[in-house]
Amino acid sequence: MQQLHTVHVDGYYGSEIKCAPHMVFIAGGSGMTPFLSILDHLKALADISDREEMSTDDSELPRTLWVVWTCRDLEFLEAYAELLDAVNRCSRWKCKVWLHFTQAGTDDAGYDTEDDDTQTEPDDLSEENVPRSQRFYPASLHHHAFSGHNYMLGLPLFLGTGLGCVLLILWVFQLKMFSAKSFMRRAVLLGAGALGAVLGATIALYVVQRWNARKDTEGNNVTMEVAMGEMEVVGLDIPSPAPPSTPRSMPTPAQSLLGRRFLIEKERPDLGFRLRIVHKEIRENFGVKAEVALLVSGPADLQRDALLQARELVEPAFEVHQKSFLL
Repeated sequence: MQQLHTVHVDGYYGSEIKCAPHMVFIAGGSGMTPFLSILDHLKALADISDREEMSTDDSELPRTLWVVWTCRDLEFLEAYAELLDAVNRCSRWKCKVWLHFTQAGTDDAGYDTEDDDTQTEPDDLSEENVPRSQRFYPASLHHHAFSGHNYMLGLPLFLGTGLGCVLLILWVFQLKMFSAKSFMRRAVLLGAGALGAVLGATIALYVVQRWNARKDTEGNNVTMEVAMGEMEVVGLDIPSPAPPSTPRSMPTPAQSLLGRRFLIEKERPDLGFRLRIVHKEIRENFGVKAEVALLVSGPADLQRDALLQARELVEPAFEVHQKSFLL
């Protein structure tokens, strides 16, 4: 049977893989990237064995796989939902996957924060990697898109104020003498100018808002037709030159697979609780002499917590393989 000895990735895991009977993967954010390569490697070995109808030795493939992945980029989870599902359903081993989707600012656990300056991968908190909002235009045109009416408030106010000032100037030119009556007229003109400014600004702002609302309605209708057309093209397996503009309310196949196959928890993982579950099940089913490899990749806080929790578990003990993002 052909063996795959290396993982072709840009990073610290481009070396020979040493499989263990029981493998536990704990990753934060983009730290899951090398582990995804390992899982893909193991799935490839299992597929080769199935195609050749050969029985694989126990030392070549693990007997259990455990995955704990916390990430704040939902699209990152969706991108590898198919691989995780294939590994989870493989009959060559027993697998359990825990996925945690966390958003920025929920707490300061630091499992996938941008404060860790040892990361070499793009941080998951960047504007390009946060879960996309419901937009119908490509990312390259975001800075051209209309973002609201607030930046146009100065235009109607300027027009209204200018209209009031012009009216005030015209009335002042009609004053022929500076008398008590003229002073009263000045007060009246000042009030009229202020009223004209307010009315002009209100009318101009109302017209602008109505005009933009009508344009947005027409544009959304056209964009929805384009999005539906792209979905039909994707269904026919015809590649589209433009990125999909499918809104969030219409799930893609990856989104549907992720939500259907996995329970996504919206909180930080309790590593102590997870590791105790893994330790208890391995001990009950495989004995106290089972060989367990714990592979941790991600920010420093995640590695430290996993290491501290693993030290408390013995018989069987976890053999920790700690990987950081140091260059």
